[in-house]
Amino acid sequence: MKLTILLFALFTSPLFAETWLVENGEPKAEIVIAKEPTRSARLGATELQSYLEKISGARLEIVSEPTEKDSLAIFVGESEAARAVGVAADGLTRDAFRIVSGSNWLALVGKDLDFQPREPWARHHNDWARNREAAWEELAGHPWKCPIGTSLYRKYNKQLDIWSYDHRGSLNAVYAFLRDLGVRWYMPGELGEILPETASIALPEVDRTVQPEYEVRSISRPLLSSNEVEDALWYLRIGANSQFGVLHHGQRHLTEHPGQRTAHPEYYAPVSYTHLTLPTKRIV
Repeated sequence: MKLTILLFALFTSPLFAETWLVENGEPKAEIVIAKEPTRSARLGATELQSYLEKISGARLEIVSEPTEKDSLAIFVGESEAARAVGVAADGLTRDAFRIVSGSNWLALVGKDLDFQPREPWARHHNDWARNREAAWEELAGHPWKCPIGTSLYRKYNKQLDIWSYDHRGSLNAVYAFLRDLGVRWYMPGELGEILPETASIALPEVDRTVQPEYEVRSISRPLLSSNEVEDALWYLRIGANSQFGVLHHGQRHLTEHPGQRTAHPEYYAPVSYTHLTLPTKRIV
């Protein structure tokens, strides 16, 4: 009986003193981002703050540098503070990330890139026809329609300040860490969200690099540009992304321009229709 009690104590009690990110519902760490963070890191920091509070009740502060030299820190995205402990995104490809810890820090750092659209592009549905079609045709030098001009704005989510084409390694690192804690997202909104409940969250001992197996991880619906912010967030939380470029519909932007038909009628096959009179059978 005494042996059973001893073994139970060994396997249920920490053998060494734990370092806590959150202890008994009280924050013991702060979230550190760069002074000018990427969109991925900024959103990642707020998502991390929100979910740690949901899980434990503790709200960690988001700062641009550690408030004290030995403060317990969670680095989200690349920053001077993260590089000072030897963690950067060097060598990572698109959307890849590292989760690394030290004695008083945890780094959630990935390969980020803020997409910057090139001009001309439309800011809303009617903007292109009124202001930008002529500028595009002058740049193209041909009577071609712009493949992205009239729709690019749909790839931006104003509520989250993020583009579909942003590279989001640091945000992926945050979601991976939350999954390590037991968080799951099976569908948009609270109904599809699984949350653990714990008053204390330990600083993990971890050194992991993750490279997505697929460069493009696309789903049809919902999209990042959805007006429903929970739909857009679910798209991000499951690790979906979108590849920049024009795929199978690209040629239509060349052939549908009326100027192209005039300049190159040989590109178009003439079509004629013969009206046939089919025999009919009287049904009695």
